[in-house]
Amino acid sequence: MLIAAPWLLHLFGSPYAALGGLFTVVLCMQWINGAGRPAIRLLSAYWHRRLIRNALCISAGVAILISLLATRRHGAYAAAIASLAGALLINGQAILGALRTSRTLAVADELRAV
Repeated sequence: MLIAAPWLLHLFGSPYAALGGLFTVVLCMQWINGAGRPAIRLLSAYWHRRLIRNALCISAGVAILISLLATRRHGAYAAAIASLAGALLINGQAILGALRTSRTLAVADELRAV
């Protein structure tokens, strides 16, 4: 998609032809969301309410703050970067939480085996 982006955006006309950077930021955000999905599913499966709540609140708060502060000056780029920052935060926290959860599950399995 990234290779074909200039051509695809040019098909929509001149207002869209210059939005390759915006397309790249949004595509990166989608890739990060896809990469972090297994960690989010693991946390959801074991229902760690505190970890899930903290990840959602922190990432949403940062994304909203960036949007509020930067959208007037930078427009759609600020909104895309805010979404990217929120995705990085929620998926990063989910991955750390999933690693802790899997470590705890491994220890519990070892204790059961003894």
